[in-house]
Amino acid sequence: MLSLSTNLSTAFSKDSTSSYWYVKLYHDDESSFVGLSDKDRTINSVFYYGIIASWGNLTYSANLTDFEVKFGSMSIKIVNTTNAIEGQRFSDYFATREFTNRKWELYVADENVTSHSDHQLLATGIIGMNTNYTEKTFNLTLNDIMNKFNVTIPTTLLSG
Repeated sequence: MLSLSTNLSTAFSKDSTSSYWYVKLYHDDESSFVGLSDKDRTINSVFYYGIIASWGNLTYSANLTDFEVKFGSMSIKIVNTTNAIEGQRFSDYFATREFTNRKWELYVADENVTSHSDHQLLATGIIGMNTNYTEKTFNLTLNDIMNKFNVTIPTTLLSG
């Protein structure tokens, strides 16, 4: 079960409007990331581009009777206009770095809490291969980390 810090619990109270989301998308050898949010932000001297047009849902399900678990994935819609990120479209930025199968992290924070260490990590996983984009939007699939381990083992036996 997720337990939030006192600062974040206050941020999520019904009278508050100060909480926000941001995501880190790691690329290449995962030693660096690009930060995205729904508006431009600087957190611990790191700039987060405000190009998230909409956040998808991250859901999980379990059918205990059939021993079946479906791990979560979420699709985020990113602005893909001409100068969206570093003077280029996000699709061009994405194409020049290796994002697929790299780590992502989703955080929730409060506007009044400036230290990244006080922000709450909500989910992590691997960046999916499924992308599609237009001149205006880029859809990116983020898979839960358990998708990495959810592999069907073949049951075909060979006899010699």
